[in-house]
Amino acid sequence: MNQRSAKPSLPVALGERIDTTPVIDYLRPIIQQYEQRIEDDARLPDELVDILHDAGVFSTLLPREYGGRELHPVDHFDFIFELSRINGSVGWCAMIQTGGYPMVEPEVFAELSGKKPWLTAGSHGRIGTEHRVEGGYRFTGEWRFCSGSAWAQYLTGWAKIVDDEGNPIIDLVTGEEAMIDGLFAKADVTVLDEWNPMGMRGTGSGGFTVEDEFLEERFTMGADDIPDAYRDRAVYNLSGWAGQLHIAAMMLGSVQGMVDEFVKVAALRRERFSFTNRAGRMGREQLHQIRIAEAHAEIRAVVEWARALGARDYDAALRGETLPYEDGVIAMQAVPLHAGRVAKEIALTLFGLAGADAVPRDSGLSRAFRDTLTGSQHTAFLEPQFQPIGQYLLSKDSPEGVHIDESFLMPLPPRGE
Repeated sequence: MNQRSAKPSLPVALGERIDTTPVIDYLRPIIQQYEQRIEDDARLPDELVDILHDAGVFSTLLPREYGGRELHPVDHFDFIFELSRINGSVGWCAMIQTGGYPMVEPEVFAELSGKKPWLTAGSHGRIGTEHRVEGGYRFTGEWRFCSGSAWAQYLTGWAKIVDDEGNPIIDLVTGEEAMIDGLFAKADVTVLDEWNPMGMRGTGSGGFTVEDEFLEERFTMGADDIPDAYRDRAVYNLSGWAGQLHIAAMMLGSVQGMVDEFVKVAALRRERFSFTNRAGRMGREQLHQIRIAEAHAEIRAVVEWARALGARDYDAALRGETLPYEDGVIAMQAVPLHAGRVAKEIALTLFGLAGADAVPRDSGLSRAFRDTLTGSQHTAFLEPQFQPIGQYLLSKDSPEGVHIDESFLMPLPPRGE
């Protein structure tokens, strides 16, 4: 409980299972109150951001030393699912702006978080460049689709390290282009006010640019840089793709919200119209009942798959182990891909069944539909990413195996690793 406000706030979980329902129940009417402003302004209102911040929404994965909750992955999945069920934009921002796995050293974090609220946003969708100089790096680049950039205090962006001629520096260990993530104060970047999408309107996913901006080395981090102070905590030692479960939660919650809205509209029609009137048949026709039952089954199946996987992953991390290849790398990619496909198919089906009730822009059905369809365009849900999974499954028993094309956004690591 937040003693200052005496309002529900997520407790510090330290990886233990907790009940997030009181916070969800507290936030639901507040979020609903702001829905039209979220749509109109294409961002979360500042006062709503403050309420979400105080409730712990933006610190679910933040280290305990800095007010973080360190949620168990199953509770985090459920929390994102339920927030997305209320409003897709809020759920998306809660999923993205978790406080972040610890990237900088504790003393750096304490310095930054002591100056202003720790609200970060970032993007790996575009990659800038950086030159190593004495004491740090000089960054130049443009990063797009930085969800929460409209209210974030700090922004992050990947950049490849280049030499004076602009040629990439190769990491001698991995053989790949060397990459560094930079942490910028918002005052030091140019935020692009460019977010005007069909759905997910409230995510404030504009971009930002920097031009020859110097960052001390302590404000940069590599792909696997977790400070030693946090390496003994299971919540920060999950499988490499564990974060993908949370994006699956957002999509499944968003389309569950559309199912909820469909049920509400059907109930209103039953009250206002008789079965002999076509408008009164919504929810009474056999096809509607079958499709709603199918949607329920499909959503629950993926939800339970994801929750079981998250629980196994955390238990393995407690033992200092990683999941077997197929339950780890393969499943962590398959869950969000399947969740995205299921959500998109259900949204399209319900939109067709709802008829004219799904058309008005200010209807809950319309918003949930647009949020789900817009979310499904994220690279985590694109169908071609099933291909490397299929390549592996078709050849896993072959002595030769297969070569996994590294051009895929989320390539599988070499066999045996």
